[in-house]
Amino acid sequence: MRRRDLLSIVSAGLLLGSLIKPAAASGPASVIRRRRYVDARWGQVHVTTTAPANARAVRPPLVCLPFTPRSGRDFDEFAQQFATDRNVHCPDLPGYGGSDAPPAPPSLEEYAAALHEALDQLEPTRRTAFDLFGQHTGAALSIELAIQRPQRIRRLVLLGVPMFEAEELARVRAEFAKPRPYFEDPDFLARIWKRDLAALDLGLDREKMLLRFTEIMRSGTRSWWGFNAVFNYAIRDKLTRVEQPVLTIALNESLGPASREAAGLVRNGRVLELADLSGAAMDFAPGRIAAATRTFLDAP
Repeated sequence: MRRRDLLSIVSAGLLLGSLIKPAAASGPASVIRRRRYVDARWGQVHVTTTAPANARAVRPPLVCLPFTPRSGRDFDEFAQQFATDRNVHCPDLPGYGGSDAPPAPPSLEEYAAALHEALDQLEPTRRTAFDLFGQHTGAALSIELAIQRPQRIRRLVLLGVPMFEAEELARVRAEFAKPRPYFEDPDFLARIWKRDLAALDLGLDREKMLLRFTEIMRSGTRSWWGFNAVFNYAIRDKLTRVEQPVLTIALNESLGPASREAAGLVRNGRVLELADLSGAAMDFAPGRIAAATRTFLDAP
């Protein structure tokens, strides 16, 4: 594929991604999905909320936190599995998706404080604490949210805990915690696109792949800020301060061993082994992950 053709496809995908914003999405008739903005310290945070359509939410609200540079739209299918009896809020992290960006790369603690400001507006009258589901960056943020305001967080489910040994941390920091060469390397965008095309061979729907790609691109030159925050976060020490019940899900991925270790560092942790699923499980098996999460969250 010639570069000119590739850029035309990407431009069209970006345009469509910015124009198509339905008020309610297709899915089970018993749930409805809406998009809205709430205010936080760096501007507005974009949130996708899936909720019961004709009933009252009777279980604690669930907040789903994505990994960067992706957005809360990662949880569209996942959220439908819970929204028959609870509100499910899927925010775009500040600087990602449709959320306004910080003025400079923030720490993970600052990201979490901004999200707490947003969560207070999503459920301002509820006395029941939130449940959290976080993947990679979202897992680290879930840990910090639970520490900052333990009375506001009830339970945590962590998928892919981003915890590294010193040598591996140095490697991933050098690879990911730096600006992307969008302008310096004219072939960089093409390589990302070609990598994502491989997901089609694994069965990913074309429209979902385009949405995922455009959401990633929206973070622009800030795409590395989330990685930088995670790699500077003392996650092992932080885990020992978490008091809430925690379920870590260990997949067949590089972060599987870290997820197992994390369960042993928290005071009330357990690990669920799903070794038959890869790190792309949220793309290809959201129902499996949702079923395991619901079992943990709904337990007495």
